[in-house]
Amino acid sequence: MDWAGNSEGYGAMIGRREDLSGRVFGNLTVLPNYRHLQRPARAVWLTVCTCGARTWKAADNLKRGYIKSCGNEHRWRADGD
Repeated sequence: MDWAGNSEGYGAMIGRREDLSGRVFGNLTVLPNYRHLQRPARAVWLTVCTCGARTWKAADNLKRGYIKSCGNEHRWRADGD
């Protein structure tokens, strides 16, 4: 049984939305914290990056592969580190 009480485990549906908690997208792991934004209407999930940063990411962008990190990697490259 997962954190939401679903016996199906990861990938279960929350209402009509897919439960992404525990899934990994690139360097991001989705935590079991979910929000639904009214404007724009979209689901966002709290994620933790391999660098340790926590950021809110839109579910559709994660599933489509548009977002794979918190963005710190790009900042480090720009700084020359």
